[in-house]
Amino acid sequence: MTHPAVHGLVVNARDVTEREVVADALRDSEERYRLHFANINDVVYSYDAELRITAVSPGVERILGIPPETIIGASLLSLQDLEFVPPAYYEKALIEARKVLAGERVVNARYAFLARDGTTRIAEISSSPIYQDGRIIGVVNVARDVTERVQADERIRASLDEKEILLREIHHRVKNNLQIVSSLLNLQSASVEAPEIRTLFRDSQNRISSMALIHEQLYRSEDFARIDFGPYLRGLTRHLMQSYQAADNRIRLRVEVEDEIHLDIDTAIPCGLVTSELVSNALKHGFPDGASGTVGVEMRRLDDSQVELVVWDDGRGFSPEMAIRNSSSLGLQLIQRLTSQLGGRVEYVTTGGTRAVIRFRTARAAKHPDLRKLMPGMVDKHGTPLKSCTECIHRLSLQTRWV
Repeated sequence: MTHPAVHGLVVNARDVTEREVVADALRDSEERYRLHFANINDVVYSYDAELRITAVSPGVERILGIPPETIIGASLLSLQDLEFVPPAYYEKALIEARKVLAGERVVNARYAFLARDGTTRIAEISSSPIYQDGRIIGVVNVARDVTERVQADERIRASLDEKEILLREIHHRVKNNLQIVSSLLNLQSASVEAPEIRTLFRDSQNRISSMALIHEQLYRSEDFARIDFGPYLRGLTRHLMQSYQAADNRIRLRVEVEDEIHLDIDTAIPCGLVTSELVSNALKHGFPDGASGTVGVEMRRLDDSQVELVVWDDGRGFSPEMAIRNSSSLGLQLIQRLTSQLGGRVEYVTTGGTRAVIRFRTARAAKHPDLRKLMPGMVDKHGTPLKSCTECIHRLSLQTRWV
């Protein structure tokens, strides 16, 4: 029905398509944000400049069993009243909150929380300031549950500690067993009257001791993969001086080793045995008839991977060509074989005494000096090949002598 006073209609149409598109986009964006906020595995929460918690994601209920609505509105100043926050973290949380409100960022600060089920959850929290018109109005925090990672790290750490103890015990027992062998040789040598045979027993003891010292140093070391060779050489040479009764100041010892020369065990053992053979030879044969002099051991780096070992004395010297070519000495054969295992070469200089120079690469993985592997090619003084360690000790070592 038409009103008698109305003579027509004026319709004003406004295009709101763009506004509706923007509104739909905003609603869609808010929905995506809500879904992300609600389903993210981490706990996201924020507080304002007055330290009041303004928002908490639902993840807090999944992780701690605490409904987010029970936290919203609470103040950080009352953290000590919240049952899920241990008192020890109260001061830490306030200090970090003030830092972030002053414009700093805090990354991966670690906290412990008490869940409703009685378990302890470990979280790493990163905090960033919220800016509006150039001023800080609050803080947003992302807390990541790292409980399983921390527990896994602790299990790995415990396992490594257990393996370290085991390795330490292994080195200790190997050292003890080698010392027992050395003591047995010492007891056996006491029943031998011939001086030259007793000397050979002593040489065998010193070879065993050089290996025992390696395991002793590894037992005391913090690094089972590498041996600081300077202290080892000083201990080895002191032991040899005492063994050959050269501690009467007639023969002086000089050891010069650069700092931080580390060798792995597969390189250290042959290097130690070579040093023992060369120093023993100098002490036994370099100063006859009560002569005095000096025995020196030097070790230095030539580059990042190459090391030079020098053993010298200022005694009477010897003819290396004849010794290497004709001698059936176990000592000389060990020097040649072990130097080859190190990937190096030994050079002798006999002017004004004897000087043995060995250069080898520390990066080379030298094989462990197993005497059974050293047997091929070894012969006694008659040229007969030796086939076993027992035969080596019984037949070859009893004929060992330097020329």
